[in-house]
Amino acid sequence: MKSIVYGLAVLLLASSARAQTTGVIVTGVGASGTWGTSLDFSNPGSAPLRFNLIPDRRQCITAPCDYVVPPNGAIVVGPESLQGPLQTVIVVPEEGSAAPVVRAHVLDVATHRGADLLAVSARSILERSMPAVLSFPSVTRNATTHANLILAGISATPTMFPTDTFAATVQLFDHDGNLLGNKLVVNNCAPAIGEAPPRCPDLFLVDIVAQLGVEAIEGGQLMVTKVQIDPPDVPFSQAASIWGELASVSSDGPSAVIGGANP
Repeated sequence: MKSIVYGLAVLLLASSARAQTTGVIVTGVGASGTWGTSLDFSNPGSAPLRFNLIPDRRQCITAPCDYVVPPNGAIVVGPESLQGPLQTVIVVPEEGSAAPVVRAHVLDVATHRGADLLAVSARSILERSMPAVLSFPSVTRNATTHANLILAGISATPTMFPTDTFAATVQLFDHDGNLLGNKLVVNNCAPAIGEAPPRCPDLFLVDIVAQLGVEAIEGGQLMVTKVQIDPPDVPFSQAASIWGELASVSSDGPSAVIGGANP
């Protein structure tokens, strides 16, 4: 069950944050089985806060598609509004409005049982660093622990289309720096020529150490490096940077989620 929980919205970028006007980015929003994602928003100010979720899975035809948090109030965007495969979502405040405080977590929609808090982070952090290399320390795999990796390609125009096609090499090193395994992963979201851009799900790699051909490791490093794809193979655009998080899932103790770069 923990694997589903941490595969779900495993991966957002800091625990509860007040973002700058560029908004907040959340990776791994979606549903799996009975588990769903919930985003909680609060407004500590005296004026209403208005924001959009991009992409928005609602079909807004007769009413505005923005969300409004009343002064000193709070709202919840629950699993019923966040269906579909894991995907990166950006919370974008409307012009003249500050961003709300954001809390993200997963819950079992069948029993309403909550799970661990997930993380969020200001979008401006990624815009400043534009990471092309992610590093995850303390990677462990044994009889009771494994690691799930979620990756997203961050678009050059995130407020229009948050995520995009990307390719990356995933490498596993032991604590002495010896390469133990590597593989190329591709998340190709490119539509056929002439079609509108599709929603681009995050890449979810369960038990990534085993996928790299390694049975056991303690204290290793997982490195993910963005690589360019041959243009003829990509009829649409490619991601400007990558982001991801690694969930260490244990059956006999606490689990942990870490980002691939320092905020």
